Amino acid sequence: MSLKKIVAIGFLSFLMVSNVYARNKDKQVPHLYPYVPNMERKHVDPVILQDRFELNLDPSDVKSVYTKKRRYQDLMDGVYDLHILQEPIIKPIQNSDFLFVHPKFITTILFPKELKITFARSSFDPNVFEFSENMIMVQPHKNFNEGNLIVTLSDKKRNYMVNIVLQKFDFNMVSYDTYFNRYVSPQKIFLSLYYRYVYPPKFSKVKLLQVYFKLSGIDSYDELLARFSQNGSSDSFVVQGIPFYITRDDKFGEVEYKDLSFRITNSPIKVQ
Repeated sequence: MSLKKIVAIGFLSFLMVSNVYARNKDKQVPHLYPYVPNMERKHVDPVILQDRFELNLDPSDVKSVYTKKRRYQDLMDGVYDLHILQEPIIKPIQNSDFLFVHPKFITTILFPKELKITFARSSFDPNVFEFSENMIMVQPHKNFNEGNLIVTLSDKKRNYMVNIVLQKFDFNMVSYDTYFNRYVSPQKIFLSLYYRYVYPPKFSKVKLLQVYFKLSGIDSYDELLARFSQNGSSDSFVVQGIPFYITRDDKFGEVEYKDLSFRITNSPIKVQ
């Protein structure tokens, strides 16, 4: 091959590469989480990234992902992933609460660091029951089904009492929530071996309803009505690690969308 041909081929190749670059230089590279061009890379807590992601989702994008798979999947032969159970569930502290536990494992309950446990007692005979500072570790015996804990706490100014009802969950009845990578009970209550209480966050119910629409991919009234077809219909979602339960309540609803009324709570409720 002559030198002239080699030079000609090289020049044509350069023109082709330049043309491809010109067509693509303005195309934005997709990023999973919110992105600021030229931003210096810094370590950010994955939970924070997930929250930013959830609050900036386009409902149509979410729907295109979620409709590709069934949300709840049964566990095959009760086989589970312990790492999923070790993911903490964050709950607003309140006078009474309901938690699931399993006799095979020790469950940890952590209160805000400003509170110190002054007294704790169980209504059942536990295999393990210890408390120190703001933490409780409990493991019921294998024949346990249901019981409760009475806990008193102090912040050096006031005393508080919390009543926590505990119930055993059965792995043969547990489902896997593919949307939030959590195990749930038949009542769709999120399960964990680590519960962390926090002071109640100030979330607007309207804002939570908007976030639920985004996470669920609901972008029309007909889709919302199909999911909440009757009074008492419910669903669950997670924001900033905190589980929320949305229930259609035609009589005592706190937030409305057109002619549908909802209650958004941190625990499942029954509507009459």
